[in-house]
Amino acid sequence: MEAMVVQNNQTISIADYVQRWGNAASIALFDPAYQIFQVPTIDGIIGYRSIGKCVVVFGDPVCSPDDWGKLVPIFHNHFNRLKKRIVYTTVSERFVTWALQHGCSSAIGIGDEFILDPTHDPRARKGYDASSLRNKYTYSVRQGITVHEYTGHDVTLETELEQVACAWLKNRKKRQLHQQELNLFDHRSNKRWFYAEHHGKKVGVLMLNRLNALQGWVMNMLMRIPNCPTTTTEFMVMSALEILAAEGCNFFSIGTVPGSTIGKIYRLGRLSTWCAQASFIVGRKFFDKVDRHRYWKKFAPRSEPTYVLFDRDRVTLHEVWGIMRAYNISMGPKI
Repeated sequence: MEAMVVQNNQTISIADYVQRWGNAASIALFDPAYQIFQVPTIDGIIGYRSIGKCVVVFGDPVCSPDDWGKLVPIFHNHFNRLKKRIVYTTVSERFVTWALQHGCSSAIGIGDEFILDPTHDPRARKGYDASSLRNKYTYSVRQGITVHEYTGHDVTLETELEQVACAWLKNRKKRQLHQQELNLFDHRSNKRWFYAEHHGKKVGVLMLNRLNALQGWVMNMLMRIPNCPTTTTEFMVMSALEILAAEGCNFFSIGTVPGSTIGKIYRLGRLSTWCAQASFIVGRKFFDKVDRHRYWKKFAPRSEPTYVLFDRDRVTLHEVWGIMRAYNISMGPKI
């Protein structure tokens, strides 16, 4: 069966596939660096980057799970002919379970997707975290911060929000690991924007993407400018959760957060397991993701494990290097 490989452009509607079948990881496919694999007779796509001897896929195949058995084998056959190794990153446990029975050889847990239920107010709980959120919300109100949803086509306002994004990006001084370019107003059909204002100045932006298969939303970006109240981001999240709760939404994903330890390991050899564990430990220390984990724990999320999935039972430097390149690892100074 003929497959089609296209650059990430307007040849196909990536936003439509992500909205219909995507999960939290699927929003990475908006990055123009990703190529798209598609079979004309199958309603779905796989986004990937070809790096050296590897093909690095981000997230589950973007199609109905009923079509995994059609799309994935063609994808593997295509790149096996090209003698490429295949690595899936940030995939769900459901896909790992299926893939280990249909052509993949090993997997390792690398983190958790954090999911909130907007109808359960995290401030209504008991304990330190809930008290902290209540205090941050009250402080934000007293500081005069307001949160608004943007729904129109206001060029002036969009320019202001883009300036917030640029200021946020410029101020990110820690070593970074990211998947996509910052394009606030591309693929509008499945996005939603909230912004924070303080004394007439735009100081923060929260951008969401619609996930119809999960009947909810995933956080795409959460940003604030330097020198604004430090509670701005929490206030935006809590304000957005209130709006989603009023709409009856039960699913709000903030994406994958690296775990404190390696998760489940499936079928990796001893040496590969040791290498994976060592790389994980070094990576956590190097990129210092503890703050993000602590930040979101305040909201009492439920978690679902995410994995790196390999098409063979050993990990080589080719796979490690491919993953690093696919994540656009930035080596800026750490503060």
